[in-house]
Amino acid sequence: MGASSSKMYNPSDARAAEIDDMALATNVVVIPYSIILDNKKFNQEAPVSCRGCKAALNMHSVLQSAEHYYQKMQQEPQNDIERAEEEKASQDAKFLKGKYVRDLKPEEIVWVCEFCEVHNRLPVDTVLPTEEKAFYLLKKAQKDETKIEGETKTTEETKDDDETNLIYCIDISGSMSCTHEVLVNEKPQHVERLTLIINAIKQQLREMKETHPNRKVGLVLFGSTVTMMGDCSQKKIEINDSETLNHFEKILNVGLEGGEVLVTKALKDNTDTLQLTLSTLKTSGCTALGPGLLSSLTLAMQGKRGSKIILCTDGLSNVGLGTLESANKLQEAQEFYQRVGDLAVGKGVSISIITVQGQACKVDALAPLTDRTAGQILRVNPANLDLKVLGSTGLIATDVKVRGIIHEGLAFKNERAEHLHNNNSILFKDIGPVSNQNQAYFEYRVKATEELQESGVNLDELGYLPLQAQITYTDLQGNEFALIVTRKQELTKDQSEAEKGIKADILAGYVEKQSANLLLEGKADEAKKKNEKWSQHMEKLANNDDMDENNRVALEVWKAQNQQMRDLMEKGNQAGALSVVEQDEITSQLYAIKQKANNI
Repeated sequence: MGASSSKMYNPSDARAAEIDDMALATNVVVIPYSIILDNKKFNQEAPVSCRGCKAALNMHSVLQSAEHYYQKMQQEPQNDIERAEEEKASQDAKFLKGKYVRDLKPEEIVWVCEFCEVHNRLPVDTVLPTEEKAFYLLKKAQKDETKIEGETKTTEETKDDDETNLIYCIDISGSMSCTHEVLVNEKPQHVERLTLIINAIKQQLREMKETHPNRKVGLVLFGSTVTMMGDCSQKKIEINDSETLNHFEKILNVGLEGGEVLVTKALKDNTDTLQLTLSTLKTSGCTALGPGLLSSLTLAMQGKRGSKIILCTDGLSNVGLGTLESANKLQEAQEFYQRVGDLAVGKGVSISIITVQGQACKVDALAPLTDRTAGQILRVNPANLDLKVLGSTGLIATDVKVRGIIHEGLAFKNERAEHLHNNNSILFKDIGPVSNQNQAYFEYRVKATEELQESGVNLDELGYLPLQAQITYTDLQGNEFALIVTRKQELTKDQSEAEKGIKADILAGYVEKQSANLLLEGKADEAKKKNEKWSQHMEKLANNDDMDENNRVALEVWKAQNQQMRDLMEKGNQAGALSVVEQDEITSQLYAIKQKANNI
C-alpha cells in the first residue's frame, strides 16, 4: 500500500462544508494488486479480527496482559465504562454490545483495536504479524495437487507452466480488406487491414512460443457467420444459421459441447499450424461480432483460470446477438455484453479488444467488458500494431474483494454510498478479476470537527492513525487467500509539512482516474471543475522548494498528459454533436487513460 505522503494533514478546526477543500493531495493511497504475487509465505489460519469493525490484528497492534489491562481499566472513569457497556451496537458496522471486556482468564490477553477502540479478548499465545503485509490461506483448492505447507510459487515463477487458453477472435468481414499504407523495404505499399493484424498475431505467437510454450492458442473467425477453428488441429465448427446466431444458450451449447476438443495442443507443438491457417484467411461478409465473442468465450473458459480473449475488429456488430447498428436494439445489445462479461468474470477469463482508428464500432458498448474482466482496449492504426502491450498483461487473481478500514476519525472520499459503512470509515468493493497491471486508488479525509465531537474522537491525543486494506482473492490455482496490508500515517497540523513528502506519481494516477471516470459517466462539467482544482494544487506543489527532482519530473509529465484530458473534457461537452467515430476515439482514449492509471 503506497501513500501520496508519509504524513496526514489534520486541520486544527475544519467545518464540514470546508473539509473537502483541505488536505487535497496528501491523503491518497494506492494498492497495486501485483503484491498478490508476493504470497510465497502465508499463514495456515484465518487472520484475527476485531469483534467491532473487523479490522485484522497487525504488526502495529498492541497486546495487553490481563494484569496490565485491569490496571488501566481502574484509571477509566466508572461512568464511562458503564455507559460503554450499555450503548448499543452500530448497525452499520455490526458492533457487538459493549466496548470493554470483563472476567479475563489467566490464559487471555486484550487487544484494543486501533481503528475503533473496541476491546478484544484473545488467547495468551496470540502472536502479532511481523510485517505490514501478511497472507492467510482461507481455503485450499479442491483439485490442487500441489502440497501447500506455508509456501507456494507465484504466478511469475510458474509462467513457463502456463496452460491457459488464449483465443484470438478475428473479424474477417468485408471491411477488413481495406488497405493501409506501410513501408516494405523502405518503399510504400498498400496492405490489407486483415493482413496487418494477422502479421501482428504471428509475431506474438513466435514470442509466446518462447515465453509461454505450454499455453494453448485457438482461433475464432467472424464475418456473416462464425467459424470456431480452435488450435486448427481438429474439424472446425461453423455457426451459420440465423436462429443460432441470435440465441445465447444455443451458441453456448455449441461451443461447450463441440469445442472441448478444439483447443488442446500446446503452442510449442502447434505454432506452425496456427501460422499456416492465419496465412489462408480471406475477408467476406458482415460482422457477427457478438456471436463471435461468445463463441470465443466458450473456448477460453475451458482452459484454466486466467485464460484470455483478444478481439480484433474494425466495425459495428451487425449480425446476430449484440448488434449495435440499430438504435432500437441498443439496450438489448448492452444486456448481451453485460451477460458475456458476467460469464467471463465467473470463469476467470479476461477480454481485451483491438479496434481500428477512424472506424465506428461503438466503443462505449464494448469497452466495459475490458474493465470488468481486467483486460485492455486499444484503438490502433493497423500499420503500427504491436501486441506486446497485451502480452505483458495477465490475470493474477479472480473473485477479488477489497475491504478498506480507516480510523473512525477518518472518512473515505469520492466513493459511492453503497460501498461505505460505519460513518464512511469502512469501504467494501467487489472487484472481480485483476491483472498484474491493475491498481486501486482511495482518497480519505479527516472528519470535520462536529463529526469528531459526535463520535467522541479527539485526534489531538493521537500521533498517528492506521489504514488497512483487506484483500480476499482466488489465485489461478483455485486457492482462496486473504492479504492484509496495514500502515500507519503520522498526523501533522502543518499542511506544508504534510506536502513535503508528496509522491507525484500516485497523485497523477489518482487524478487521471477521477477525471476519466467522471467523463465516462457523462459528467464533463464536474470533471472539468475538479480537474481545475487539482491542477491548481499540483501547480502549488510543483513550486515547493522541498520537492525532489523525481517528483518534479513526474509533475511535468502529468501536466502534458492532463492537457490531453482537458481537451477530452472540451469534446465531452459537445458529445451530442459528435459522430460515432469521434465518440469512439474519445471513449477509447478515456479507457486507455483509466487503464494506464491502473484503477479498478
